[in-house]
Amino acid sequence: MTLADALRTVAAALDALADALASGRPDRVLAAELPLARAVGALTAARLQPGDDRAEVRDEGLAVRLALARCEHLGRASAALERLFRPQPPYGPASHRPAPVVSSMRAARS
Repeated sequence: MTLADALRTVAAALDALADALASGRPDRVLAAELPLARAVGALTAARLQPGDDRAEVRDEGLAVRLALARCEHLGRASAALERLFRPQPPYGPASHRPAPVVSSMRAARS
């Protein structure tokens, strides 16, 4: 597999992950993880060869960056929505309510 092929595979896997994130279906997000892991694994083994088309490698690298940016944007939007609808989890990891957060302004007035 050439470096351009490996980058193309990673970009496609990231696009699939972004589509899954946009769908709002956790099962699709989970299903997108294994193909992405495999694509990244193949990318780590790929190397630029003397005969490779550097412009193609550059273009595929840009496609990966754009697909990754889309995933990051969707992930941040999802996290912001969750914070909006569930500002404080009902119970923490130790099965008890977490202590309320006190702002520094409020603490300074006390």
